[in-house]
Amino acid sequence: MPSESQNDFKNKDNKEKDTIIQQAKERFLQRYNLGLPKFDFDITKINLDECKINEDGSFDITQEYGVAIQKYEELQKNCIKIALSKSINAAIQRNPIYSSKKISPEERSIFREFWKKKLKEIGEDFENKEPRPFFATIHDNYSNNDIAEINNDLTKNWEIHNLKESKFYEEKILYLKEQMNSKFFHDQENSILRSPGFKISHAQKSLSVFLKHIWCLGLIPRPPQCPIDRIILSNLSSYNRKYNNFSWTKVNTIKEHRQIIQDLQKLCREEPMAEWELLAFEPAQ
Repeated sequence: MPSESQNDFKNKDNKEKDTIIQQAKERFLQRYNLGLPKFDFDITKINLDECKINEDGSFDITQEYGVAIQKYEELQKNCIKIALSKSINAAIQRNPIYSSKKISPEERSIFREFWKKKLKEIGEDFENKEPRPFFATIHDNYSNNDIAEINNDLTKNWEIHNLKESKFYEEKILYLKEQMNSKFFHDQENSILRSPGFKISHAQKSLSVFLKHIWCLGLIPRPPQCPIDRIILSNLSSYNRKYNNFSWTKVNTIKEHRQIIQDLQKLCREEPMAEWELLAFEPAQ
């Protein structure tokens, strides 16, 4: 059930909200022994006697700075590596994907490594940039004049902005599903995947969990959606009976996924979904 911090969240000002969200991110990472400190290059700890001297007489600390950057990037890579593994495990823990036939360790490794590669690739699409232009995703539903009018007022129109982000997110879910099936589900008889192959449920869970991790690590802006699982659906069932005994693992069309998101948005109301989920389902402190 939603925590007290989530219930009080709406009454806070923006600065207080930012602090609450940051603290929730840190608690989330701590639960998984995962964390990425801010890059801090302390020039006072450099042995200047070993540094080269520039022509203007200043110390050349290029090498020392480069070593510090390299160490930080290695730490970041390790955090991403852990996040990828946790995301895949979350997607298949209650949603089996492998065929009942004997699968070699090599086949399993190839499958998981390709999955990780695609998740990381998609994650990079969310780094420090807005989703693709509005017209590139939902132009079929609007005239050119409508698009121009909407784009001019996009920052003021929360519902349209949310739709833009959701469409972008849906495209990534579909892309992941198609890429996995294209590579591993050609021949059902000999596939390492059970029928019907890599599903929407596998795609959304692994992607949403991965994005949640790297968002909390501070590597990407806030994702537009949150992981959909039995906990989310059990809370939705109190608002809509159709979610009683509804299994997220059976979802295999973007239409089904979209309907869940639309119903969940009603529950979140004006709060960003990712922040709402982060606060609402924290373990009791």
